[in-house]
Amino acid sequence: MKKLGIVVAILLIAVAGGIYYLSSNLNDIVRRLIERVGTETVGTAVNVGSVELDLGEGRGTIRKLSVANPEGFSSASALSLGEITVAFDTGSLRGSPIVVNVVDVAEPVVRFEVNGSAQANLNELKTGIEANTASSAAAAKEKEEAGEQTPATKIRVRRFSFAEGRIEADTTAAGGKEEQLVLPSIQLTDIGGEEGTSPGRVASAIASALVAEAGKTAARSELQGYLDKKVRDELGGTPTERASEEAEKMIEGVSENIKGLFD
Repeated sequence: MKKLGIVVAILLIAVAGGIYYLSSNLNDIVRRLIERVGTETVGTAVNVGSVELDLGEGRGTIRKLSVANPEGFSSASALSLGEITVAFDTGSLRGSPIVVNVVDVAEPVVRFEVNGSAQANLNELKTGIEANTASSAAAAKEKEEAGEQTPATKIRVRRFSFAEGRIEADTTAAGGKEEQLVLPSIQLTDIGGEEGTSPGRVASAIASALVAEAGKTAARSELQGYLDKKVRDELGGTPTERASEEAEKMIEGVSENIKGLFD
């Protein structure tokens, strides 16, 4: 009986030690998990500076997350996020879907590159995410049908937002230029719906919105640069300068007409 008591005591100490280890190392465990799953989903290296979780309060902070450029582009990060704050429903952690109420991204920096083959880095990332997500979903479904794996936990994100950030555009390889542009704020709602979806599909939805917005912003800038050049070459001055000149001429003409009324 005494030996049994000792064994039980040892087991309790081991369990307590395991719980302490898990709780004290949870942030680092989650950080490594984000890096591993992120890299598998995106197809390029994902790195995270730090993670702070408070499961009791249902919130967390991820700092300095970066996504590497795909092959064929510069060594700069395609995406850098200064800070991500997350608020989740603690009651949903034991089931599926896990409900994330808010994800707010601060200080986003997106690098938009076009290489000599006219390929855009963000489109390549998006294509990689979609392919990897589809492959993972098919493999998971096969294992579930074979009884080798329980259904994967799904996620529902009620609100996801990027604060206004910066786009570092480089299209010099395709005859363009380098410039810094403003990335407009982006907000998505109810990703995954009531039933939730896989983490990969959440990433794909976010990537699609980001690629679309960054692409539109860069395209507007390229188009404006092209129009400015055409007007400068053919008419002299930029569209803004030409508009100002025409406005001044119109004002002078109206002034002369008014003066004529009093002659």
